[in-house]
Amino acid sequence: MRFVTRAVLALAIVVLPASAFAGIGIHANYDLTTIEGVSESFSFAGETELVSLSRTESSNPMGVGVDLTFGMLPIVDLWISLDASFATYDFVYDAPGTVADASEEGIPYLRAGGDFTVTISPIKFPPVVSVIKVFVGAGLTVGVQTPVVSREVIEENLTSYTELPDPLSYATAEVAIGYHAVAGVKIKPPAFPLALQVFGKYYMFPGASEGTPDSWLTAGAGLIIGF
Repeated sequence: MRFVTRAVLALAIVVLPASAFAGIGIHANYDLTTIEGVSESFSFAGETELVSLSRTESSNPMGVGVDLTFGMLPIVDLWISLDASFATYDFVYDAPGTVADASEEGIPYLRAGGDFTVTISPIKFPPVVSVIKVFVGAGLTVGVQTPVVSREVIEENLTSYTELPDPLSYATAEVAIGYHAVAGVKIKPPAFPLALQVFGKYYMFPGASEGTPDSWLTAGAGLIIGF
């Protein structure tokens, strides 16, 4: 019993001071990129018949996320965020010998992931305007994206040009490791446990699959409680 009491006290001593340097929040994000439209004709391996694929440009992905921030050093913070964004596009697949074209609207594109970011505050404002905190940083991203209907995706999933593609059956998310850089501003009134944060993140995913973005800029804004 004494051991349990001591363990609880030790945990409280560690956690309670740390809580003053940590925060949790939510944000909304808007990707400043789209899934590009495409229109092309091609033939399957060993076939002479041409098929055509037309894909419209998607809407801009929009989404939400959650944030955890930790004050590590006077000018260095650790920021962990999880978010997801969603967009849609249309496509038409036309092949000779088929009863009808494959045509679908509102095909979903989803991306989600987790960011691990180290930020610093390179600018020190005087006490009068210390409610404003400018930060920059960089880090690692573990992300997933659903495949976009493209020539490569169709050739990987169909064995004959007379088959009609079913995009929703290709929606298995692909995991990828990427990087990001971030810059933003945090506004927190003194003695008030709520902060407004506005930021821009630039993502880079080397080796992204055909049709999915390999780099883009995301704008976000949110609230953080406790830090």
